[in-house]
Amino acid sequence: MLKMFDIYRLILIIVVTLLPFFWIFKLKDFNSKLFFGLFLLAFFTYSGLGGSLKEVDEHYFIYYVIYTFFISIGLYLGRGRNNKCVVRKSTENKLTKLIDKYGTTIIIVFFLLKLTSLIYPQFLLHRLIVPPAPDLSSVFAERFETQESSFFESITYYLLSLLSPFFFLSLYKYRFKPWKLVLLLIMIPYIDYCRVGYIGRGDMLQYLFIIIATLYLFIPRMRKLIVISFAIFLPTLIIFMVNYTQIRIGGTASVDNTFEALEHLIFSESNYPLWFSTIYNEPFDINNLITYFKWLITLPIPGFLKGDTGLKGDEIAGLLLGIDSGQRGFYIVLPGLVGESVYYFGKHLFWIHSLLVGLLVGYTFRILNRHHQMGILLFYSVFELTYFINRGGTGSGLPYILKILLVFFIIIHFYSRYKIKYDR
Repeated sequence: MLKMFDIYRLILIIVVTLLPFFWIFKLKDFNSKLFFGLFLLAFFTYSGLGGSLKEVDEHYFIYYVIYTFFISIGLYLGRGRNNKCVVRKSTENKLTKLIDKYGTTIIIVFFLLKLTSLIYPQFLLHRLIVPPAPDLSSVFAERFETQESSFFESITYYLLSLLSPFFFLSLYKYRFKPWKLVLLLIMIPYIDYCRVGYIGRGDMLQYLFIIIATLYLFIPRMRKLIVISFAIFLPTLIIFMVNYTQIRIGGTASVDNTFEALEHLIFSESNYPLWFSTIYNEPFDINNLITYFKWLITLPIPGFLKGDTGLKGDEIAGLLLGIDSGQRGFYIVLPGLVGESVYYFGKHLFWIHSLLVGLLVGYTFRILNRHHQMGILLFYSVFELTYFINRGGTGSGLPYILKILLVFFIIIHFYSRYKIKYDR
């Protein structure tokens, strides 16, 4: 495996990655260490490690160094200097009352909305009892087919997205009831599986992470068991993830060795910088920057109320693959955060992208970490804002902040202010 990497460049990349993020190693509270530690790991995996591959463009290194510096500054400034933001005790009490009074109703409504996907456009409720056999290759192939959602599906999806933070907030009432908590969390991906016969690796890992982190934080007596169990099953999990990837694209499960699986996993999850050369050599188009800010500004607006203001995922893939969308062999290519920044912001302004991402992610953590009642919601957000945003780019993470959490924060803010004022 090491033959793929330039060892000296790898060592240098590790150093220039750790130096700007030195402040992470001084964090004291569990949530901060977990969130920013995982962000650093994901950032290094998807943007840093692959930069030491021998085939990567020589210009990538300097862009990575600058990007790393500014994203670290953004995260640090966005997070604020204190590990925990000081909030009024009355606000904490109102959140607890909100969960106690409306939590069960929110959970029920959430699952009712979730179940509509098994009723319309096809009636599939029976699959909850008799789930479909896995059909990974067919589901994966359907991703490349253009499918339009009906107005009802769009509305339902939007409402479900807005309700999801309140759902995870409401799960706080079950933090000391592990079996109920685990059952409620497992039901979400299970319903999705019953609908399409497939669960993505990211979704599996996300809910597994939420369960482990929540049990570890709120039930101290289980911590030793959790650590030991995780250490025992980690090699099996690595092998499973690699084989699952091969099966979903029509291959067979052929890896049964942990080190072989780890080699496959490291290369497949770190080779994004290989696409940098094509982006770097492409002349900058100011329309890309305009498109990005137009997308960013209109993110809070529901998709069914606006026109096509999305990012140019198809165009980037077409540039990198050399073929147009719809042609045989076309698929969505993930260029990584550094490549994305140069494509949309150009060679001179790309650092603004990293500073912006850092500020938004850091400040989002700051708000989520204010209230211990938001602990489970924070764990859900960890994957969205560390794994998904580093792997899939800002198109995978910023909508969660500016479209979903923004509405949640506004509602919680006015609810707390109104109730406090009204109760006096």
